[in-house]
Amino acid sequence: MWDRVRSSQYLRAGRVLCLACLTIVALTPCFALPERAGAAAITAADREQPDTKRGFDLVSAMHDAASSADDYSFEARIEAYGDGKAVRQGGRFFYKKPGLIRVEVTEGGFKRGSVLVVGVDGSVRARGGGLLKHVKLRLSRDSKLIRSANGFSMLEVDFQTLLTDLKALLESGHRARVSKRPGTIDTHPGLVHVLTIEDPDLDAVTQKILVDARTNLPVEWHLFRQGKPFSRTIWKNVKLQVGLKPDCFEF
Repeated sequence: MWDRVRSSQYLRAGRVLCLACLTIVALTPCFALPERAGAAAITAADREQPDTKRGFDLVSAMHDAASSADDYSFEARIEAYGDGKAVRQGGRFFYKKPGLIRVEVTEGGFKRGSVLVVGVDGSVRARGGGLLKHVKLRLSRDSKLIRSANGFSMLEVDFQTLLTDLKALLESGHRARVSKRPGTIDTHPGLVHVLTIEDPDLDAVTQKILVDARTNLPVEWHLFRQGKPFSRTIWKNVKLQVGLKPDCFEF
C-alpha cells in the first residue's frame, strides 16, 4: 500500500512541474531562504523545531483559500534539472470555475507563444507559437500533446487541484511541518511560512512550500527526490477574483 502512496505522491507533486506547457527545467543546487535585515526572518532554530499540527492546519487553510476563489491568474516560472541539462521556462495561467483553463507559454524553447485552453464546453484546444500560431488542434484530455516532458498533465495544475492532492497526501500519512513564525525571501515582497512535507516511510523531506502569510497561497514549491533538489516553481503576480470572462478561454 505504501509503495502506491509514495508513487501517487510523486505523481501529484509532479503536476507543479508541467505548468504552462513547461518542460522540466533547471534548479538551483540547494534550497536556501535568503534573509533580509530588519525583518522577521526564518532562522535555523525555527526550521529545527517545526510545528506538525499547525502544518496540517496551514494546508487546510491553503486549500480553503484556493477553493474560495471564483477565478484567478498568475505568472509562473519553473526551474529544475532534467537529463543533466538546465532549462528555464515560464508562462501565464488563468483559471475560472468550474474548470476553465488558459495557459500561455511566455518563456523558453520552441513552445514559446503556444496557448492551451479548456473552454466552457469542456473541450481542450491548443494553438502553436511562432510560425505555428495559426495551427489549432482539438485534443483529448489524455493527449500526450498536453503533457510535459515529465509526463504530467497540464490540466491539473490549478491551485485547487494541487492543494486537494496535497491534503489527501497528508491524510494518507505524510507529515506537514511549518516554521514557528513567517519570514522573508528575496523572490517575494511579503512574509512567508515554510511548509515541509515528509514521507514517514522514507524518513525524508519530499517537498518544501513557501506560503504567502497573507493569502495562504503558495509562492514557491520545491520538490526533492532521494534527498536532492528536483524542481522549484515560483509564482508571481497572483490575482484573485479578477472577473475573467468565458471568452478568455476560447480562441
